Amino acid sequence: LTITPLPASFFWPGVLLPAVVLAMATGAAKFIFFDAMICSEDLWYIDESSPPVPPQSCELGESAVFGIASTVAYFLCTILICFKSPRKRK
Repeated sequence: LTITPLPASFFWPGVLLPAVVLAMATGAAKFIFFDAMICSEDLWYIDESSPPVPPQSCELGESAVFGIASTVAYFLCTILICFKSPRKRK
């Protein structure tokens, strides 16, 4: 069953691969732009001779974890698309 006159070998590298790479790049950019400030409070000192104590807010938030996971998933999809592009039958 052919839906379009264009071959499937056009859609994989010409449409699907750029779409997944673009989604991966935007997921990484979202993490860099929105989750780059992981520590939202300044470090503070108990006294002058003690080392700085980090605040409780220096940890990855839920959105940062999901951003990293989605970028990794898109990267794996990119690898699968590159390895499994359709070939013309003989």
